[in-house]
Amino acid sequence: MPSAQSPILSFIDQMILDAGLDSVPDDQKKEYRTKLAAEAQKRIGLMALRHLDEESVGEFMKLLESNAKDFDVIIDFLVENVSEFDKKAAHELEVFANEFVSTSKKLATTTQSE
Repeated sequence: MPSAQSPILSFIDQMILDAGLDSVPDDQKKEYRTKLAAEAQKRIGLMALRHLDEESVGEFMKLLESNAKDFDVIIDFLVENVSEFDKKAAHELEVFANEFVSTSKKLATTTQSE
């Protein structure tokens, strides 16, 4: 079974392309990829907290403490406990991508005009 992380990394790669950062050196791209994936996971987690009941929040926090590196286990929990999780997560990621691409393009424009 493919990891739940795989779609996130594919999404991050597309964000990097859309932002026009595909020509940066590989080591820098790898750093972007790591940081963007961490931010995407954080945003998904924060979105989930807004949609979990109090008991589920406690379970989620325990799960994060014990399985912080196992993204698949965390996603399975969220799919079970957040109604329409896929749709809500996709929306969060879309907002994140739009912010990142927009900011990256503004920075590129500002840098070029200096």
